[in-house]
Parts: sequence; C-alpha cells; structure tokens
Amino acid sequence: MSARDLLAKIRAGLESKGIPMKDGAPEAVVAEDLESVDNFHIGGLEAMTRLVSSLGDVRGKRLIDLGAGLGGPARAIADATDCHVEGVDLNPEFVAAGNRMSDWVGMRDRVNLNVGDVTDLPFADFCFDAALTVHVHMFVAHRLKFFKEAARVLRPGARLVLFDPVLKDRDGFRYPAPWAAADTENFIASRDDIVADLDRAGFAIESEADGSDDAIRWFEKRFVAAGETKGPPPLGLHLIVGPQMGEMTRNAFAMLNAGAVAILQLSAVKR
Repeated sequence: MSARDLLAKIRAGLESKGIPMKDGAPEAVVAEDLESVDNFHIGGLEAMTRLVSSLGDVRGKRLIDLGAGLGGPARAIADATDCHVEGVDLNPEFVAAGNRMSDWVGMRDRVNLNVGDVTDLPFADFCFDAALTVHVHMFVAHRLKFFKEAARVLRPGARLVLFDPVLKDRDGFRYPAPWAAADTENFIASRDDIVADLDRAGFAIESEADGSDDAIRWFEKRFVAAGETKGPPPLGLHLIVGPQMGEMTRNAFAMLNAGAVAILQLSAVKR
C-alpha cells in the first residue's frame, strides 16, 4: 500500500470520528487521536506511557526508535519527555506516512522517521542518548547484529528499552501471529536468548518486568469495545494489515492466555 493510500484511509477514519479536514489534512488532531492506528503493538499507548520512566531523563536529548513503523511510539515518547526522536524503519511507505502524521500533530520538529535497516543503521557511532525498540526483534533474523548496532550508536551509559513478546512454548504457537504467518517468517526469541544476546552486544540488564497481565487486560478491553461497535473501529490496524488482523489479534490473545508467549519489558545499559 502506498503512503498516499494509507494516509487517505487514516484521514477517512479520522473524519468518521468527527475530526474535520482542511486542505487534505485533519484539523486540531492530537497524537492520541491516532493511537489506534500508529501504535502497532500490544498494549497501545498505555504501554508507551509505562515505558517512559524506563528511559531515564531524556528531556532535550536524542533518542532512536529502532523499527519505528508509523511513529506512534516515537511521538508518544517525544510528547512525554520533550526529547528528539529519530526513527528507523525498513518500510518507505510507513516512513513517508509517519512523517506526514507528525506534521498533522505539530511534532515534525521533534520526530523524524528514516528509511533504514536496524542491523545496519544510517547513523554515526555514539550519537544517541537512549534507544527504544517495540515489537521488533521477532522480524529480525540477525538479532545479535541488531543489538550490536544499537550499542554502536549509543553513548556509553545510555539505555536501551525493549518491549516485545517473547517465546515461552513453541508448541502453543498459533499462526497467523501479528508478526508472522509461518515459521519461516517468525524469529521470536525467548527471554533468556534476548538477554544473552544483549550481553554479547555490550549491554548490562538494569531491570525487567513481565507485562503479560497488562496485555491480557488490554486485549479484553479491545474485544469488549469491538463487541459494542459490532465490528472494527473506523480507525485501527485493520487499515494497514487488512481483514486478517482480527484473526491475528485473537491468536496473540490466546497465546498470552496459554502461556505460549509473554510480554517482556526490559531496560539495559550500554557498558
């Protein structure tokens, strides 16, 4: 889907929510209005709010969002901390659309998305004060290279905050998942494998938490809301993924409930 087509769908969803348009752009739109479509991860904006303190004091500093998608997490963090965020994503359509969405909410001066590979970042050494990665490692075949690149662009003592599903029982895995339709596309790792690779890449684990219960409650609220509206909302991830989003969501919820996957929130410091 082109950036133009994606933005047209998002504008239509905003209009259906009562947000007027002027010259092809929504008027008086804020980041929270986009939350259901630009936070492509379990937990939505609520999860990003919980992550803020894990980053430390980044006010006025420079942060990198590794695998930024449409920029929802980057905008949430920038809005909460007044930092500058450079996002990186492989999908040029997402990058173009995400930068336009930052224009809509008046955050283009603080959030900039770039086309790039998280295993080969287009930035110099030691140029960021913190890093964020949200639901990304499952797409990356070369996980250690990914973490080494994060370490390369971070200053010593800087934090990397990771918020990802992790594997607990492969036998309980269901496809399609939100990040993979088959085993050949699925690079999800266990908590122990992620911690080991972070250590090899030069990080020391500072703190970690299991966010699975919060994730289950978040899913339950979404299912209730979908039942009340008798279908998907006007603005949601189905606009990006398509009709299979419903099955992906149900499978992710089932895996969490069955203990096949868990949600890991982890903070690591570059040594």
